[in-house]
Amino acid sequence: MQVLAYAEVAKNGHLFDLYGGDASYGVILLNAYSNLNYWYFDVDDEALETARIRLEEFGSRAHIKKFNARYLDKRISEEGLREIDCAIYDPGLRRGHVENPERGFLSKFSGPLDARYDRTKGKTISDVVNGYNTLALAEIFRTVEMPYPRRVANAIVRYRDSNRITTTEELSRIVSRVFPSKARRKRVPPEVLAMLALRIHVNEELEALGEAVKKGFEALRVGGLLITISYHSGEARIYKEHARKFDKRYAQEEKDKKLRVVTKKALKPSDEEINQNPLIRSAQMRVYEKIKS
Repeated sequence: MQVLAYAEVAKNGHLFDLYGGDASYGVILLNAYSNLNYWYFDVDDEALETARIRLEEFGSRAHIKKFNARYLDKRISEEGLREIDCAIYDPGLRRGHVENPERGFLSKFSGPLDARYDRTKGKTISDVVNGYNTLALAEIFRTVEMPYPRRVANAIVRYRDSNRITTTEELSRIVSRVFPSKARRKRVPPEVLAMLALRIHVNEELEALGEAVKKGFEALRVGGLLITISYHSGEARIYKEHARKFDKRYAQEEKDKKLRVVTKKALKPSDEEINQNPLIRSAQMRVYEKIKS
């Protein structure tokens, strides 16, 4: 989706990949731009190990560290950087999450109810569905605009009164039974929405992304770019709301007119890109330039 072309703005500077994953962007960008310094962020230990192996050949130009994107300001300070040239936000799932049922990310495979990126800390989905009350569960499901969130929450609470919920398959059955067969045949089935909402919650994804976007924009040099990719409406909303706050066309005060929208409309992956990686089917890319500090 043209990430390489937009990232050229950092070809002689510093690029932050805030959700580095298996370092796919890193490999492409470091091969393309010989003077680029690539800064990798992720909290998933399996992803980190893959990234270290893939980026070893680039030596000191690849800066790999376990770091949550929401704390990028701390890393900038620790590394002695004054500003950055480009930041990429691609918070999508990686293949390692969906190909290993033991990670507990998908409803179609039976696995433990986990879905944490960083498996060394935080609540699991099991903690949530077996411990939260009906109101709290329903509120989680509303974050992805799931139909009948209260009904789904009630079904979970009723079930666990006699049986602890232990697997993704078990949870999927509970959710699916709430809906008529027609609803279960939709492009995004209800059990998939439920897993998405719970994954977002246990990883604090929206809170972390909001902080990371704010701090990334603050760290950009004038002329630098934020390259943002969303996979659902919650992520898209964060990017759009931040952009509108500083968009030169809409900001209320002159001092806040710091941003230009580079992409006139969201860019989507081609059929060829989707065939290569079906996980990006719903991806939408938006690019923003900082025009004033």
